Amino acid sequence: MLKSLVSAYAPVPVKTEVVSQYVERLEEMLERLKSKDVDVDDLRSKLITALQDRNTGGFVNLACELGTTDHFLTEYPDTLCYQVPSNVPSSGEGTRKSFDFSFTVQGMTFHVEVKAFAPKVSSINTPPVKSFLQPSDTKLLYSQGARFSKNCAPAIGRFLLDANDQLTRPARGISVMLLCCNDLDEQADALTCFIGKHGICRQTETQGIVPAPAELPNIDAVVICHLGLLQAGVLDPERFTAALGGDAVGLTDGSHAWDYSRSFPVALLLQRDRIPHDIQCTFGEVFRSVHPGVFHHLQNSPDDDVQAALFSTFNEVMALKGQES
Repeated sequence: MLKSLVSAYAPVPVKTEVVSQYVERLEEMLERLKSKDVDVDDLRSKLITALQDRNTGGFVNLACELGTTDHFLTEYPDTLCYQVPSNVPSSGEGTRKSFDFSFTVQGMTFHVEVKAFAPKVSSINTPPVKSFLQPSDTKLLYSQGARFSKNCAPAIGRFLLDANDQLTRPARGISVMLLCCNDLDEQADALTCFIGKHGICRQTETQGIVPAPAELPNIDAVVICHLGLLQAGVLDPERFTAALGGDAVGLTDGSHAWDYSRSFPVALLLQRDRIPHDIQCTFGEVFRSVHPGVFHHLQNSPDDDVQAALFSTFNEVMALKGQES
């Protein structure tokens, strides 16, 4: 049933072999979760419901959660826990909150909540320029006639507040919000929202609706990847091709759509002062962060162009993979 639903979900026909590989990997992931006493029947029901209603975009969110969970379950099978109960609601009533998964490595525990941007339809009528200035400066420019397309900041603000309510901090380790993007532009947008000149990592108080790190006591760090883009390689191949800028670009193996290690993750610390140096180093290694490459390019950029730094790092990584293959 999953195979037929995935085929119907994609707006254009996808190679049968690619869909088969995609669904086979999904079935393998479900079996691994079953071995951890996860209610796979309930999870399968949620997947089917999400696939049957493409307009909600909920399947990509669930797929990103499963893809990242499976990566760390495969890497750390003895310690990973899925859907971890955490905070009691502040009102004292309602459902107890939870975060997506936790795992332990070298005596360090990582709590992770996955968030994913809903795939959006591009519009030729959207202004090409985005503003990453402080809200007051953007408002002033708007009053003078400037027009901007929306950046990711409003959604990121909501994600951060939700994740802060869901996560708890481990006694020794890091609590992480893992953010999945749908293309490189969106990833660059999100990264700029965090590390740009007026980014969240530099905030000392709320800017507009985006909270400052000090107002997020349960989040130590953020990882930004583009697992949503890899999912599009099967679920929306035309968008995948357009995002990577080549007519012949496509996933040759459908199983790669689930592969967090291919999602170009960038790991950032929000609360650097309270994280010991050894845990900071392990954090970057465990989440396979390409942040050192991005930071290197930013150091050599006179205008702190985050997008150029991300794209340059991506091209270098892809060229290196091409040499190894």
